[in-house]
Amino acid sequence: MVLRLNQVAAEFRKVSNKQMAETTKRTIRENVSINAQLAKMSDKTMELIQENDELRTREKKMKLQIDMLEHNEKELAKKNSSNQKVNTQLMQSDFKVFFRTFCVCSIYQNVEQ
Repeated sequence: MVLRLNQVAAEFRKVSNKQMAETTKRTIRENVSINAQLAKMSDKTMELIQENDELRTREKKMKLQIDMLEHNEKELAKKNSSNQKVNTQLMQSDFKVFFRTFCVCSIYQNVEQ
């Protein structure tokens, strides 16, 4: 009976070791697969971080350009308004000179007739 018990125990250890080896192999395969996936994810993460940094830099440059363009637009609007005022004044002045010249010419023509 002891012999049979020893044989059963030995058989159990043998099966148990075989199952343990298979479980270990499966675990190792899973670990290798997961490590490969993590490496890909890490590479993609680094790529996205770099792209994000580039986009942030581009955004800053564009904001600066927008600020500069808005400033230029305001300056041009001021100049345009000033130029329109001067233009209006010149037109009024030219009209007055023309009107005076016309009046003088008309008076002169009436005097000659």
